[in-house]
Amino acid sequence: MDHIPIHHTNERAQNIAATGHPIVILWFHNAFLKVEGQRMGKSLGNFFWMKDITDKGFN
Repeated sequence: MDHIPIHHTNERAQNIAATGHPIVILWFHNAFLKVEGQRMGKSLGNFFWMKDITDKGFN
């Protein structure tokens, strides 16, 4: 994702300007995630909710 360096910098600047402090410290992009060799997507039915991931012990 070639827009990430610009996107994150702009989002951080907007958050700090609006609230006085950074509100996001981690971005989660799923463009590169694969499940059993296929791209992950809701339309394919092979996606996970964040709760599914944390329930498996990931944090």
